[in-house]
Amino acid sequence: MLSTTIAAPAAAQIALRDVSHAFRTARETRTALDGVSLEIRSGEFLSIIGPSGCGKSTLLRLVAGLLPLQSGSLQVNGAVPRRAQQAGAFGITFQDAALLPWRTVLANVRLPLEVQRRRGTPVDPRALLSLVGLSGFDRYYPHQLSGGMQQRAALARALVTDPPILLMDEPFAALDEITRTELRHELLRITAQTRKTVLFVTHSLAEAVLLSDRVAVMSGAPGRIRTVIDIDLPRPRTADNEDAPQFLGYVRRLRSLLREDSDA
Repeated sequence: MLSTTIAAPAAAQIALRDVSHAFRTARETRTALDGVSLEIRSGEFLSIIGPSGCGKSTLLRLVAGLLPLQSGSLQVNGAVPRRAQQAGAFGITFQDAALLPWRTVLANVRLPLEVQRRRGTPVDPRALLSLVGLSGFDRYYPHQLSGGMQQRAALARALVTDPPILLMDEPFAALDEITRTELRHELLRITAQTRKTVLFVTHSLAEAVLLSDRVAVMSGAPGRIRTVIDIDLPRPRTADNEDAPQFLGYVRRLRSLLREDSDA
């Protein structure tokens, strides 16, 4: 079964200190992140927003151990990201569901279990398909699914090893607004049930406010953390929250911060 710890967010599970990262080519060096410090607490849902090209995805990939740390310090569960990755700390989803076309939905969800072969008790893949709303689609192939259904399968795959941390890089960005709205509420339900720590990259201000305990606002390139906003809205959250004055106030505040940065 999925872990269902319900304790309040506590100590930092992910800690970045003065992290910088640059991409180098034969012609130039482009600084993507400059002196980023950020903590994500255990059981917290933290979203990152900012202008295109500000380094949001770079930050997430550094946390995941998919990029080498060039300067500063970055720890996940008290270890370097690569060690945390090897210990199975992460489930990761991207904008592209990246399902293998020759494998059924169920086989795609099982894939991390085959690759990692870690000790411990994995989550029943069929139970996960039910959790994400794909019960009965286990024998389908990716081309037989809609974009939203493919992302549901990708989320189930990310959860199958029962990782304590979910890293999500704009997983709903390519979807139509109706499907995107449906999936963000599904994600609310799933994260409330599992109490995973979530680092979520998005361009949608309403999505960030609805999902998050806190929202980190990044400046334009080179990316820096401009401020972190606490989202003091009661849970569970529903579609009705999106029409509430307090919700709309948070959206306006985030929009104003991004506008100030673009005008600077």
